[in-house]
Amino acid sequence: MNNEMIAGFIPKMEQTIAQLERGTVVTRFFPRKRPERKTLMIRRETRQIIWSRTPSYRSNEGAVDMREVKEVRLGKYFKDFDRWPDEARRFEWSRCFIVLYGSEFKLKTLSIASFSEKECDLWVTGLRYLIPDTLRAPYPLNVERWLRKHFYSLEGPRETVNLKDIKTFLPRVNCKMSTNKLREHFQEVDTKKTNELGFDEFSILYNKIMFDEQMFTDSYSQYSSDGKTVTAAELTKFLIREQNETNVNEREVSRHMRDYLQDETRNVQEPYFTYMEFIDFLFSKQNELWDQQYDAIHQDMTRPLSHYFINSSHNTYLTGDQFSSESSCEAYVRCLRQGCRCIELDCWDGPDGMPIVYHGHTLPYED
Repeated sequence: MNNEMIAGFIPKMEQTIAQLERGTVVTRFFPRKRPERKTLMIRRETRQIIWSRTPSYRSNEGAVDMREVKEVRLGKYFKDFDRWPDEARRFEWSRCFIVLYGSEFKLKTLSIASFSEKECDLWVTGLRYLIPDTLRAPYPLNVERWLRKHFYSLEGPRETVNLKDIKTFLPRVNCKMSTNKLREHFQEVDTKKTNELGFDEFSILYNKIMFDEQMFTDSYSQYSSDGKTVTAAELTKFLIREQNETNVNEREVSRHMRDYLQDETRNVQEPYFTYMEFIDFLFSKQNELWDQQYDAIHQDMTRPLSHYFINSSHNTYLTGDQFSSESSCEAYVRCLRQGCRCIELDCWDGPDGMPIVYHGHTLPYED
């Protein structure tokens, strides 16, 4: 069967993702150093964008977690390109894109110029599909991806981790444990007695370290008839008694459990949680306090503006403190995305007679 026939059986988006996994050679523009050639690729198991000098996951120089990506923007109208005008001039607008990411107000950027317009479209299309798909993923899958990300950062050439690796991992999860206790858990999981763990054993060890089975049996045993699993009926009882959710019933809880697990083998009439899945569920977004029925606007929105509380912003154009930070249109983008609907434009006379927006006596607006 030739490649064209094989491609006919594979969905187009799957072909796109497969190409991004193999990676493409791009030019990355930096804020403070000259642009460099890199191999840009995605790692599907961890949902990361990775770049390196060579097409290899092991020698990657940096990565962006797709869960932190706020926008994928086509074009080169951004300061990373503006700082290197001679190099930027070599690339057409349609060959460039910017990934804005981060968890703080001032976002980080990954500014990329592709080899061709077709490759740029491949990246923009693929990322705009993968990023919302990543955010929609069920909590258990998010935990697995997070664990894989840390496992890959620790593993050696044999694709395994040892006791020393695990000791360096513990501070990342704010866990303090004596070496003797850690060695005891490690040896329990290391059933082959090789002093090395693959990903599956690493995952089991993580759960042993982070979840104390005694906590489940002491605190929640009344909601588990066998001491190992929690059924839909038992979870319903827990939600009513412990969380005061009076408007739940077993049928709804059963559906909620299947949606949470998103596992075809567990999509049965009477789903259940293992004790670790139950503990995970308690801390997951699916068990958050906010009632999602209030996501839809239901208030009367026809009243005068003064009748409402307004989510407003002062010094909207600033990316940081009001004395030394830059003024940038990216700050407006960020505030609007966070829900602000009343923003400030601080206008001054510009050098060409046109108005310019910036904070008086600080750094000017650049974009």
